[in-house]
Amino acid sequence: MKNKNIVTNIQINSQNSPKRYVGLDVGKKEIHIAIITNSDNEKIKQLKCSTDSIGLSKLLKWITINDRIVLETGNQAFKIAWFLKENGINAYVLNAGELRIIYDSLKKTDKEDSLKLAKMASKFSLEELPIVPLPTKEEMDSRRLVSEQELWAKNRTRLINRLHGLFLNAGIINLTRSDLGNSDKRSLHLAKLPDTYLREAIRLTSSIEEAEKNLESIEEETLVILRQNAPLT
Repeated sequence: MKNKNIVTNIQINSQNSPKRYVGLDVGKKEIHIAIITNSDNEKIKQLKCSTDSIGLSKLLKWITINDRIVLETGNQAFKIAWFLKENGINAYVLNAGELRIIYDSLKKTDKEDSLKLAKMASKFSLEELPIVPLPTKEEMDSRRLVSEQELWAKNRTRLINRLHGLFLNAGIINLTRSDLGNSDKRSLHLAKLPDTYLREAIRLTSSIEEAEKNLESIEEETLVILRQNAPLT
């Protein structure tokens, strides 16, 4: 949620602050921060905070609205960029696939990604940086759902392949993976298995059904998002 008091403090504190260059290396649990106060003398400060609410509160105290802040695309980069935007601070997310040539132009001793990003922000104009558009919250939700859908679909396929192999080991060779993928007929096929294979088959079937329920739930969530963002006619 946007904190108006924090934003006000940032704006007041930044009035007399020089423009700085900030690189954020965002991981799952931590953010490594490099701040270059002067691009000529390269006065560098390096900090670290967690990605939870306490850590993000610290981050807001260390940066200002006058800073040029860059992040590299990653799992949490867009989330952090949105958090900063909601608190009145612009951050630029850079395309990771296009950064290698620019990285190579920096000093080889700049091993830390946050420092590389900060130096990149200080040496190149915004027009020269490979900035990617910040997706909307709805687009981020859709991407997250697509990623989760792929996960459960792969799990379902893997489990069905395992179940099919179990049938083959039991000497039942006239069933295909498609046969076992049919949720309506799957329980009928289980009745063909000898008892020594049945317990594992039941466990696999339970896991397959869980994956299918999750896929149905994701499809419903996706439809809700599509309806909410459908253009008015």
